[in-house]
Amino acid sequence: MIYDNACKYLTEKYPAEFVRWLLQTEPEKLRILRTELSLDPIYADSLILLRMGR
Repeated sequence: MIYDNACKYLTEKYPAEFVRWLLQTEPEKLRILRTELSLDPIYADSLILLRMGR
């Protein structure tokens, strides 16, 4: 998918701005987990974890 690399770049370079744009809320803490997922059984190359509230 053509937008995959663009989304990955934006979330890694500008995570707070991406969260603000997507969820319309101010993020309190952000942490980028640089991990690669295995090919089986997951068909994704990254995972974004978001915890909101307490």
